[in-house]
Amino acid sequence: MRKFATALVILAFVGLTSPSRAGLIIEAPRITTTPGQAGSFDILIYSIGGSYQVSAITIELSLSGLTGVSFTDVSIATTTPYLFADPGVTNGGGPFSLDPFPNTAFRASDSEFGSLGYVQIDLGVTFGIAHVSFMVDPGTVLGERGLIFGAGTTLSDIDGAPIAFEGINGVVSVVPAPSSLVLLAGGLLCTLANARRRYPRKQGHGACLAATPGNRPTGGDNDGQPRGLSHEFRFA
Repeated sequence: MRKFATALVILAFVGLTSPSRAGLIIEAPRITTTPGQAGSFDILIYSIGGSYQVSAITIELSLSGLTGVSFTDVSIATTTPYLFADPGVTNGGGPFSLDPFPNTAFRASDSEFGSLGYVQIDLGVTFGIAHVSFMVDPGTVLGERGLIFGAGTTLSDIDGAPIAFEGINGVVSVVPAPSSLVLLAGGLLCTLANARRRYPRKQGHGACLAATPGNRPTGGDNDGQPRGLSHEFRFA
């Protein structure tokens, strides 16, 4: 019994001291793009436990790692329904962001100007809090760039008190364009085909010899083409 009681005390202590995950999540996406491409994405907010009354937001986002990608704009025109029903941005509260674009870091702020002074975020409901546009340089290096939330990212309630949240950073992955991959594969096939035509294997080892009057295999296909030859490139 003494051992059992000791175990309960340890479990209770661990439960009290272990960090708990915040119920509100602010999330940047994972994006795959190609050199020279422009695109956009939403920054999202949602609850994974409980309801929260959010009155104001500030977003601080930056690109980290490799260069060659830049932000070109940020607005409240989110694809997912925007958080605030009566945003301050459209009610004389000032611009969403004062930062010049293009850039690799920005700060944007907004608040609820409706009669309640806040918007409630319930469990399982997702809102957009910023729509970010970006551009990838045509000759940029392939690889990943981080979408990192800064310490200036905050949420507050109607009294101005901070609301705890968890920020999930995103990633911009720059990969080769599909057309580039097709051209590369086609070039490799042509190189292999030319090599086999230039250095054919000896007859009897699976290679096809050119059909000439002095070198024609006996027999033939129905179309008159000697057996072992084809209208297409084939590799042994």
